[in-house]
Amino acid sequence: TLFIVGLALASPAPGQRFHLRDGSVLDAEDFTVRGVRLVECIEAADADAAVERLHWVADVVRVEGPEPEALLDARTALAAGDAAEAIRLCTGLQAEWVLFAKVPGSWWTEASRIRLRGLLRSKELKQAERAAREIIATSIDPEAVGLARLGLAEAQADGGNREIASAMLDAILAKEVPPAVHASSWLLRGELALAQGDSEAALEAFLRIPVLYGTRIDLLPSALVGSVRAYRMRNEPGRADRAAAELIRDFPES
Repeated sequence: TLFIVGLALASPAPGQRFHLRDGSVLDAEDFTVRGVRLVECIEAADADAAVERLHWVADVVRVEGPEPEALLDARTALAAGDAAEAIRLCTGLQAEWVLFAKVPGSWWTEASRIRLRGLLRSKELKQAERAAREIIATSIDPEAVGLARLGLAEAQADGGNREIASAMLDAILAKEVPPAVHASSWLLRGELALAQGDSEAALEAFLRIPVLYGTRIDLLPSALVGSVRAYRMRNEPGRADRAAAELIRDFPES
């Protein structure tokens, strides 16, 4: 149903280049999508003599182009706590890229990943589970698939099924996973430990992120929030206040 839904949806925004199997290249401005075909309009001196050249969507082997502005806006919205706006923007991007979801260079996976985070932040757990499964079934990016599996575990944890979430997390990490998946897994481990009242394990998990993954700016605010909660659970108000001050200073919009 993923591709059936996409048949009547918009073409990708201008600025993207589509490389075809035969070596030809189409700019997004040069074609429209009709069903599962790209319709290229070949101009002629006589406007009435213009013809259409048809290409199969399946013949697109690579896409290249700048990151869509809507993706940057979606990340900004999510970082500022506006999950609804991030979801809205990414839903539109998914519609633009759905026919090219499995093509290297497509922006479908990144839009889907941000939308999943928005759904989890909004506690729209059923929709988040569907979004995660769609990524797992469709994306060709191992990192995105691993993060989607973590998203499924997170949805279970947020739904109160912490034992299931913990088992899912163990199963994910039992195999070799991309570094980004390992980094994000510590957030979930910390949240599960907090829910079980284990402040020591929670603090250990949250502090791993700034120590081992200090360049992951997207994870640091959540790790600091988790650290504040863990310190308070341990009745260490001084350390909790220092972590909170660091959060406010470094991530004022989080």
